[in-house]
Amino acid sequence: MKRPLRLEELETEKVLSRQQIDRYGTRLLQEIHRAMAIPDEDLPVYPLGTKPDMSPLLRKRVKALKTWRDMRAKSLGVESGILLNNALINALALKNPGR
Repeated sequence: MKRPLRLEELETEKVLSRQQIDRYGTRLLQEIHRAMAIPDEDLPVYPLGTKPDMSPLLRKRVKALKTWRDMRAKSLGVESGILLNNALINALALKNPGR
């Protein structure tokens, strides 16, 4: 998918629904243009590291969170990674705030 630069592209590329475009489209495009103006050398660098060894219980929490995220994202009509990315899922599973 290419980067939408105009409101029409948000709809033709099926990025957002008409209602979402009416509500968020202009602001979203402003942020896309602002982000694209950031020089490459000023972009954040994703920290690479080793993945922690996950216990079976932690893996089970991660799987449950991903299942919930995928179902919720589908019901909202958004990509699952936008709703909750894997790094956040792993952090939540590790922290286990519901205990």
